[in-house]
Amino acid sequence: MSMAVIRAGIPCSDHDVKRYLESNEMALYHPFAAYMSSLPQWDGIDRVSPLAQRVSSQDLWVRGFHRWMLGMAAQWMGKTGVGQRANSVAPILVSSR
Repeated sequence: MSMAVIRAGIPCSDHDVKRYLESNEMALYHPFAAYMSSLPQWDGIDRVSPLAQRVSSQDLWVRGFHRWMLGMAAQWMGKTGVGQRANSVAPILVSSR
């Protein structure tokens, strides 16, 4: 990024760019929140369960995967509370295929 700024003819150092990026002058950007807020209103169709069923149709897996996905989205959106770990675990898929 520093090189692009210098090529644009703006006299600055790496430290100037870093200082600017870490300052209050930069607008905050949260890519996942931007994506989620750009989506249309939820249409009520469950798309997570069919995704889980591509791995296994066992009820425990489908419900557990659904809960894990909800927790992951909540963590990305910062809705899990301070210090909470929504995804301390991750599913590991093991197959003989």
